[in-house]
Amino acid sequence: MKSLLGVFALIGVLSIFFIFFKFEYGNKFTSVWLRWKINSDHSKGLSVSSKSRTENGDQHDHNETLRGKFNVVMFMVDGFRSELGSYLDTRNEQPWLFEDIKTPNLDRLANVSVRFKRAFAQFGRCAPSRSSILVGRRIDSIHMSTMATGFREVAGENIISLPQYFRQHGYTTIGQGKVFCPSIAPFGNDKGKSWDELWTIPSEGFDASWVMADKDGNEPLWDQRLLLQVKASLTKHSAVFNSTQKPFFMFVGFKRPHFPLRVPKKFFDMYPLDKVTIANNSYVPHNMAEPSWHESPEILNYHDTIQYAKRWKVNSTLPNTLAKGIRRAYCASVSYIDDIAGEMLTHIDRLGLRENTVVIFTADHGVHLGENGLWGKQSNFEVNVRVPLLIDIPGVADPGVSNQMVEMVDIFPTVIEAAGLPKVPMCPERPDGIALCTEGVSLLPLVRKPNYGKWKDRVFWQARWQSHLTVYTGYSMRNNGFRYSEWIESTAGPPREWPKPYASELYDKIRDPGENFNLANDTSYSDVIKTLSKQLHAGWRAART
Repeated sequence: MKSLLGVFALIGVLSIFFIFFKFEYGNKFTSVWLRWKINSDHSKGLSVSSKSRTENGDQHDHNETLRGKFNVVMFMVDGFRSELGSYLDTRNEQPWLFEDIKTPNLDRLANVSVRFKRAFAQFGRCAPSRSSILVGRRIDSIHMSTMATGFREVAGENIISLPQYFRQHGYTTIGQGKVFCPSIAPFGNDKGKSWDELWTIPSEGFDASWVMADKDGNEPLWDQRLLLQVKASLTKHSAVFNSTQKPFFMFVGFKRPHFPLRVPKKFFDMYPLDKVTIANNSYVPHNMAEPSWHESPEILNYHDTIQYAKRWKVNSTLPNTLAKGIRRAYCASVSYIDDIAGEMLTHIDRLGLRENTVVIFTADHGVHLGENGLWGKQSNFEVNVRVPLLIDIPGVADPGVSNQMVEMVDIFPTVIEAAGLPKVPMCPERPDGIALCTEGVSLLPLVRKPNYGKWKDRVFWQARWQSHLTVYTGYSMRNNGFRYSEWIESTAGPPREWPKPYASELYDKIRDPGENFNLANDTSYSDVIKTLSKQLHAGWRAART
């Protein structure tokens, strides 16, 4: 009898311990088990097979196995240079970076991710760049170089976006914040095709280039509202995932540090004005190519800057006090976004999602803050297209640093492969009318092994310049040693035959990382230019791995 009572007592103690353990550590225990389960499923070659779709590629009916899939959370910041503490080791290549930038939360993410030190956008403006990233094609293939249209109007109604592809394969897709750009009606950020759920940040109109403010009137600032939306959505879809294993794809688009800069005072306090410097190359390059300069319209349109617009010309500069104030506001915006992103990442951890969620952090393009005699976006200089890229794939990523050159167009095939979805074919040379293809290369080999051997040795991007009624495209190519560009009259897609360029640019990226000396007319570089021109004309396909 005593032994039987002892057994019952032991069972009671174990039950109490189990309840306590489940209450205190349930999420962590579930995450560890689920991570093992995901890796096990992936090792078994778990695949998805979609059975029936409508003509335009949208999901109609499907028979898929959803268990074992990764969720995806993709963070995108607007006009965000590689201004992270974890990127300060790239100042030899990016001398424009602020030495004292404070981003502890994103630096922690960098420590558990693969940090791509040399990532490049395909266009230095939000609408073309975001569309390129989210459909996995380059600028010539989506026919976008302005803010005037949505990608479906010019690339085709049947084209399948990244979130749309996930949606077709059983994911719930959520767009939060600044998603596609512009958010114009009839395009409407592509809800119904790309997104099951959509919450967007509208355009803003402020009088000043920057404002120190804790609220937007009586409401929280837009990125603070975004934080609340994201946390609520993560909580909701985490519960669905835990109960049904139905995964989600979430795109989170921050508003700042896009101008105008409205940021709480405490983030300004992190950067005393007397410690802020102006750009060390606030002048145009020697032997400047005419199309490489513009009148900085993004900045010179506020009440504190517009007085300089009418007499703005080559090598004009803002007064030092004003320039330092704007640069300080940009730094404050960066730390502000770091703080909000940190809260979002903490919430992902609290929900036990980190072990089964792919996390990506990047930006749509960079920005000039006086460098090269320019303010704002929309140039072909490297400061305007070089961006941060952090990728964490549980059980797959080997945290570390990759020095290989990568492009934003590579994100499309990377995320699809990371999630275990069917790979997307490479686009033909002129993909007009084709619903699904990519012009990027999956980064999974670099995610698994950051210093993976042979890789692409050059990257490509474009810019736009208009002179009177003629529109020119600046085609740029960057390798380890040089950035070379040719400006030619724009065509519908890539040129079938390359004409003599209207203007050319050549920068020695080893000796002149800030791009201050255009060597295109230096005869001692004739052989270099001849080689680079051939590589530029051969295009990105010739640079593939």
